[in-house]
Amino acid sequence: MTHMIGKKGFKKGGTSWNKGLTKETSPIVFKMAMGKVGAKNVMKRPEVLLKSSQSHLGIKHTKEAREKISQTMIERKNHLWKGGITKLEKQIRNSFKYRQWKSDVFTRDDFTCQKSHIKGGYLNAHHIKPFSQILKENKITTFQQAIDCEELWNLNNGITLSKAMHNKEHFHKF
Repeated sequence: MTHMIGKKGFKKGGTSWNKGLTKETSPIVFKMAMGKVGAKNVMKRPEVLLKSSQSHLGIKHTKEAREKISQTMIERKNHLWKGGITKLEKQIRNSFKYRQWKSDVFTRDDFTCQKSHIKGGYLNAHHIKPFSQILKENKITTFQQAIDCEELWNLNNGITLSKAMHNKEHFHKF
């Protein structure tokens, strides 16, 4: 037998989620289910706010617990886990020096795309000589080496492009 979704979002012929719910078993949920009190109103109640605010206070994992969590992540081969190390390229692009380089390129080019000559909008600072190529040629493997590499921060290697032109430059779209 197939179940269809009805007007109220439940399966016809199925068992309701609140079957057997009474005032005695769970008064707040009962009131919410009956439409007498909304979830927003429940969260404004002082005792609920106090319990919610205290639930995470002072909870810090011990070193052993952190190591166990780390080991579990490795064992499960979680696709998001990278061994606790941020990739070098991401570290560089999130650094103050990189943001300063972008700002200097935008200012020099008067916040104008150098290909479409449109001022403002979504802008990108583009490395004329590719960022990855500079990292490879200079054998940059650490964040400090990147900070010390003058070629990476050379304003003459930067150009302001609109987002569309930057995509076209990299991906040859359009």
